[in-house]
Amino acid sequence: ANQVKDFSVEEISSIRDGNAHAISFEDGSSYNLTIDDIDLRREEKEGLAVANEGDITIALDLTITEDLELDGIAQEIKHIIQDLRKEMDLQVTDRIVVELNGDDKILKSLKLHATYIATETLADALDVNETIEDSIEMPNLSGFIKVTKV
Repeated sequence: ANQVKDFSVEEISSIRDGNAHAISFEDGSSYNLTIDDIDLRREEKEGLAVANEGDITIALDLTITEDLELDGIAQEIKHIIQDLRKEMDLQVTDRIVVELNGDDKILKSLKLHATYIATETLADALDVNETIEDSIEMPNLSGFIKVTKV
């Protein structure tokens, strides 16, 4: 069993391709191990997505950290503002002021990414305002937003 657990990737691939692999026992005897003698399984670690093709294996960590979540919220806010600019028929060069409010995650994301959002959307200001008149609810986020042309 120790010999099998120590097989290299190349040895496992060779067996999987139909070749025999000799293993030796303490009494001096040996056995040619084939694919019919073993049960090959691939178990993915929790939180990883794994893909194999030939000799290449790629693993992607699916864990959403707080930083990634806040980055995603900033991207979503930027997307919402850009959609509102389109709905308002604004020119590419038109400057805007954005008022918004939301839960703690939205506010934290704004604090971290205000410059990025403002630059990407041509916003002269991103103002947090608890009471925004004529605002709309932000899709996919817990908050409200209003965009005004300067």
